Amino acid sequence: MTLLPTPPFSREESCAKFGRLSREFHERAFSHTLTTLSVSLREGRFRALAIIKGTIQASWDKPEPTSLLDLQPALAEAIQQTRFTGKNLTLLVDDPQCLHRTIQVPPMTMDDLVPVLERKVKQEQTWEGAAVWKFRIGIQARGKQTVQLEIWPQRIIDSLVTTCHNLNLQLRHCMPFSTLAESQLRTLPTEPGETTLLITNHGQTISLVAGPNTGPPLVVRQLTRLADGLSIGERVGTEVNRTLMYLNQQLHIGIPRVWLLGENALLSAEQIQPHVASPILPCPIAPDWTFWLWVGANLPIHHFANFTPRDVLQAPIRSVITGVIATMAGIVLCLSVGATAAVTGFLQKHQADVQSIHQTTSLLTQQQEEWKAKLTGIHTQREWAQAVLHSQSMPLEGPLFTYLGTVMPSSLVLHKAGIIRTDQGWVVELAGQSHASLPASLTKLDHLIQRLEQGPYRIQVDPQWRNDLLMQHTSNIGSASDGPRYPFSVKGTIRL
Repeated sequence: MTLLPTPPFSREESCAKFGRLSREFHERAFSHTLTTLSVSLREGRFRALAIIKGTIQASWDKPEPTSLLDLQPALAEAIQQTRFTGKNLTLLVDDPQCLHRTIQVPPMTMDDLVPVLERKVKQEQTWEGAAVWKFRIGIQARGKQTVQLEIWPQRIIDSLVTTCHNLNLQLRHCMPFSTLAESQLRTLPTEPGETTLLITNHGQTISLVAGPNTGPPLVVRQLTRLADGLSIGERVGTEVNRTLMYLNQQLHIGIPRVWLLGENALLSAEQIQPHVASPILPCPIAPDWTFWLWVGANLPIHHFANFTPRDVLQAPIRSVITGVIATMAGIVLCLSVGATAAVTGFLQKHQADVQSIHQTTSLLTQQQEEWKAKLTGIHTQREWAQAVLHSQSMPLEGPLFTYLGTVMPSSLVLHKAGIIRTDQGWVVELAGQSHASLPASLTKLDHLIQRLEQGPYRIQVDPQWRNDLLMQHTSNIGSASDGPRYPFSVKGTIRL
């Protein structure tokens, strides 16, 4: 039975310091040059996304089912199919053997809590052999402490580490797929510190995550689609009401609105809304599997549910430290050999040639200056890395599309929305159709353009859209009985 405690709880101060150093190294190394093979294994389906220097290079969906304990052939084929040339691996798993549990215990110290969790892990595990588990302490209300447990078989972790070693890969993330929903709370268009509830549809699994956009989640629940006689909309609505009631009664927190990410034909806001009093707002983004693999690759390595062993995470920084020590030892050895040779030659000849001594001294001085320059460069890179650590650029697409969902008038139907990054900024293109009359369409679009130009993104809109819309007036005269339809196209830029 193996316990992986959640930071900041650590048993030895030295290990804690080394762990923080390792996390800082990874954050600096991957913040702007992310290169990793992001892989998901859900219900036997293997998918891979190759990311090179922060850009998606290729994706691959394996048609045959894959076992979690036999990933090496699938990973080898994914590397070949995506032409991945890096070493880092992100693995997101959704498997019945990997358990997620939320329990409530009386408030207690960490020394008392660990034995309680160990007994709970033994009760929950359904396999023979050791288990590795991690936990996160949640909210405390009415004398009960909430604890989130993630429990995996030890043999799975051992198999993954061996597979990565055989394929010369560096395991960076090894996490449950369900943890991805927590990161999306920060992308919602809410006020700082506002508590909201996000419903995330992952296919066969539905996640409910409640919390502020500036801190850890308060409630995390996982739902599976069971044949209990209820429709999927009614079942999700019931669980949403339970979560809202729990937050209101236990923490006195009200949720003004509920968001739905991943709306499709099987689960939509219209199906849930009749069972929930709070408004259900669909997110304007329809995420596919490549979106979730990208999100997983960008999660911090010190996430509480990252099952990557500590020694595997610390391997890159150990290699760097070993290289630095070897370089310093080589410098000392070279200087020592040079000095010894000079002294030996002087003693053998009794009277060394002044010119030879001068040349030797100049060579040593030159080498010393070269090494000083290299050390100065290393120091400069270190300062740059420290600066990069404190500057993180948030992705623009998610927040912008979410903002469009809040300002788009109901009479305007948006068919296409795109954003392209250029050297001068971002180019935004919107295309859709208006079912209102021409004056009403002009008024609605004027209001939308004003919101875009005066909103938080300051989009500079090309006025050509008005002429294009007026040109549609002639073509719509005598249209079908279902009313006028005026296509519109709006282009704008967001300057850096």
